[in-house]
Amino acid sequence: WGNFGALVSVAYSEVDTIEEGYHVWSWRQANFGADNVAASVDPAIAERLINATGSDRLFISRANNIASWANTRERTGITAAFQWQPSDRMSFDLDVLYGNLSNDRIENQISTAGTNAFTGDVTAKQLLVDAAVDGNDLVFAAFENIDLRTESKVSYGETTFHQVTLTGQFDITEQLTANVLVGNSQSDFAQPIHDKVFSEAEAHDFSEDWRNADFGQNTYDFDITDVNEWSLMRTDVREDEMTNEYDTYQIDFSYAFNYTHSLNFGFQSKSYESSGFERRNRVDWKNNPDAPKAVFQLTDIPILRPYAIANNQATFDRVVATGLISRELDASFNRPGTVYQIEEDTFAAYVQYAWDSEMGDLPFRGNLGGRWYDTEQTSSGEVNTGTGFEQATFNRSYSDFLPSVNLVVDLSDSWLVRAGANRNISRPSLNQLRAAGQVGVADQRIDAGNPNLERFIADSFEMSLEYYGESSSVALAYFYKDMDSFIVQRSQTLPYNQTGYPVEFLAFDPRVNEQSEFTVSQPINGDSANVSGIEFAFQMDFTFLPKPFNNLGMLGNVTIADGDTTLFNEDERITVTPPGLSELSHNITVYYETDIWGTRISSSYRDDFITGEGSEQNIVAGYSETTFVDFKAFYNLNDVTKITFEATNLTDERIRQFLDHRTQSYTQSGRNFALGVSYQF
Repeated sequence: WGNFGALVSVAYSEVDTIEEGYHVWSWRQANFGADNVAASVDPAIAERLINATGSDRLFISRANNIASWANTRERTGITAAFQWQPSDRMSFDLDVLYGNLSNDRIENQISTAGTNAFTGDVTAKQLLVDAAVDGNDLVFAAFENIDLRTESKVSYGETTFHQVTLTGQFDITEQLTANVLVGNSQSDFAQPIHDKVFSEAEAHDFSEDWRNADFGQNTYDFDITDVNEWSLMRTDVREDEMTNEYDTYQIDFSYAFNYTHSLNFGFQSKSYESSGFERRNRVDWKNNPDAPKAVFQLTDIPILRPYAIANNQATFDRVVATGLISRELDASFNRPGTVYQIEEDTFAAYVQYAWDSEMGDLPFRGNLGGRWYDTEQTSSGEVNTGTGFEQATFNRSYSDFLPSVNLVVDLSDSWLVRAGANRNISRPSLNQLRAAGQVGVADQRIDAGNPNLERFIADSFEMSLEYYGESSSVALAYFYKDMDSFIVQRSQTLPYNQTGYPVEFLAFDPRVNEQSEFTVSQPINGDSANVSGIEFAFQMDFTFLPKPFNNLGMLGNVTIADGDTTLFNEDERITVTPPGLSELSHNITVYYETDIWGTRISSSYRDDFITGEGSEQNIVAGYSETTFVDFKAFYNLNDVTKITFEATNLTDERIRQFLDHRTQSYTQSGRNFALGVSYQF
């Protein structure tokens, strides 16, 4: 419309996923009471279970769950872009974005987490009658008088995102231009429904066996689908909320000395706020004369083996009717240590000189510059004083200068060499900066925040040799990154009464007491970390082949990397690869595409990698290697209508999560298929 334009788009998707498998809360070292080990157990094993102390104790698998998770995710996205150009030297853009993501989740589990449980120390009425050990792990255990537990969980979470950005472009002179940006974005997460119903089957024989198996093999002495074996044990309710907001103001200038040399500089102001809370309540119905009868059913989502489980909605209707629990929670139910607020203000300025000239007879281009910033940060929340929680506020500020240089030399029309070096920072994550700490009683774990965390500084260098032909490209790159004050976890296992947290937090769980060992974990600025590696990438269209094979093509990459950092586990410094780093990864795609239709099949491999510190006395947690195979196809019905089909995880790849060498979870999510239609107006 003359000097005004507008573009609006709407997108909606719904995805249903199911994941099933076996998982344990963790592996941890445990103690057995002398009365909890039968004479039928091998004497050497019994001696170690009963009398070993400290690191000589055996690791046991906790809870031993057969579980399944079903998710229905809905996404709605609306974008609008408006442009107005009142003159040849001035234009304005307004971009508006709205997004909504909701997730309905159902989770079913059967575990050894009843009253007389197999989740840690065995000192109640459980009796171990047979066992086998491999190294430091109890890999087979047969019990009498174990109480089994099922969990029926329903949750609903929703995230709403808004963003508005106004930019203006101004040609001040023939050589000087300016860009002004003003923006605001906000995301609001709410999880008003997070309801659990626990049922219990008492005094049963049970065994778990990890020998010659990818995951624990459970056996039960009764029909776990028999609803008459189960009774209502406990109900939990929970609510979570989190809000994040950004305000950004930015102005950029560009001054062209001539066609080959220019100077870019600018200023930026960014404000960030985040706040949130977690609320919980529960009622234990065992031995409660007012306990209603649970409504039972068989598991209604795919699972390794079916069992009886409470119908969540029908059972909650009954327990809410007693007046002893409500699904609506106010601030009096805030979980200690979860209420927080973070504010961060950053002002920055940068300058960059760019050129496109020659070095001898070779084209030579690049840029050289730096960015200075100053950040002020405030973190407030409940902190542990040793006698309880008190509200506290932490203030800190920091600033840095971050230089960078990028160089490109064209060796010929097809070959070039690229090199770059820069200094950058990574700020602590939201969870790490919280002044609050969280006590997980069931997990016997305390996760403390650290508002005094500093950012870590990363110095990076990379260099590549690249080739670009008419129908192919190849690149070989080397990269190196050194990170100072890298953020790592420090953990220590202590009896709960030595952690400084109130004993009252344990009152609702009979499986733990003041002497129970809890892992206390906190992020800290550790030593330096480094990562280096090489990457090879290629892309080729087989246009040299005769028809119809000339529409074939292939692309892929291989990355080999290495690095190390330090974790602090039980006061010991341990060198590991940085979290998230796989030593080997590769991707390859074969495609056939015409103007009307096309297909692609891809394979993606990733080597083992750790995610960070392990829970309990385990050093690291991580994931085993995976290979995913996906398929995509499209067909253009006409110039404006396209049909697409996607099939992901064709091999139904398993996902194994580990603690050191021990399996924590072993799951499969099946193959996913999506059919779509797009229409251009």
